[in-house]
Amino acid sequence: MLFSIIIPTYNRLRWTKKCLNSLENEVINYDCEIIVIDDGSTDDTISFLKTFSYESNLDLHIASCNRRGPAHARNIGSRMSRGEVICFLDDDSIVQPRWFEELSRVFSNLDEQYASVKGYVKAYYNDPLSMFLEKFIHISDSWATNNIAFRKEVFLKADGFDENFTFAAWEDLDLGFRLEKMGYKRFYNEQMVIRHPPATSR
Repeated sequence: MLFSIIIPTYNRLRWTKKCLNSLENEVINYDCEIIVIDDGSTDDTISFLKTFSYESNLDLHIASCNRRGPAHARNIGSRMSRGEVICFLDDDSIVQPRWFEELSRVFSNLDEQYASVKGYVKAYYNDPLSMFLEKFIHISDSWATNNIAFRKEVFLKADGFDENFTFAAWEDLDLGFRLEKMGYKRFYNEQMVIRHPPATSR
């Protein structure tokens, strides 16, 4: 089973480096591709990605779009992808040990009624706000795109993300509602862990 990991990014080079470095340590021995979509960054993101793609052992693919938001960028990545499973991370999602092992393990045994696998989002920092957000996300068991994977055929059947959402908010919840109306469920795997900073981090 081929996995495609899709990461939209915009002007957050410091975190994009951390994200890709964490993936390099985690997925190098597995059959997966990494697709990074730059959404019109004005920093050195594109230059870094080109250099990284030559120096890294990751199967890294790069695409660009013109500041239309993460929903549009993720949809581009999904159309580029070759995998049976498409996994979405934010550019500041830092995958933890055994993340990919847990992702692939669950999908290899997943019932067809499940459209996706959602992982645990652990706070990157230990301040009160970060810890509160970690607990809130865990309790809500959301469809948040910072650590979630879909069966590609089901994602495309649902027409992907609604690109009318031009900011990083609600597009994931909207997709989740549509999938639930189609009769699909989401599997929550607490062992599939990323660390994630507050949304204001740069």
